[in-house]
Amino acid sequence: MKRALFIAMCTVALFITGCAATPIYKQLNLRSGDTAVKLENNKSVFVVTPANGEDGSTEYQKSGQMTAQTVKAAFVRYTNRIFVSKDCGELQSCLEEAKTANYDYLVFPDILYWQDRATEWSGKLDQIAIKLSLFNVPKKIKMQSIIIKGKSAWATFGGYHPQDLLLEPINNYVSSLYR
Repeated sequence: MKRALFIAMCTVALFITGCAATPIYKQLNLRSGDTAVKLENNKSVFVVTPANGEDGSTEYQKSGQMTAQTVKAAFVRYTNRIFVSKDCGELQSCLEEAKTANYDYLVFPDILYWQDRATEWSGKLDQIAIKLSLFNVPKKIKMQSIIIKGKSAWATFGGYHPQDLLLEPINNYVSSLYR
């Protein structure tokens, strides 16, 4: 009887922690520009590395680099020519650099907020919001932009960080561009 009760309690505990550890993704439907944008496979993509995310006086080192690499990983399935710029400056200079190098599309990520919390003991969730702007480089026009938000679950047991909240929603967004 005690063994059955112990097994039942363990099963319930695993079920609760498994459900609670699932991150919450929210891809806002805040798209501006043409909502029916479809990109061509094998066209080149230039990804800008955004400035690091901040939360008050805290700058999250390498958050810009992690964001750019996540964007690159999402696009690499659709093109063989993809480049991540380390520091091309403002949008106009990035567009010029991409045009000079004959890239077709430019992705300009902007970290709106990045909050990496010790959720497991503070109860405060990791949160992130990224704005992705997509440009046609030869025409120098903005095709579309979208804001993607994500937050961790309450019971993470140290398993999630803001960068972990990017992969699935960015992959889903990029996939929708090529369907």
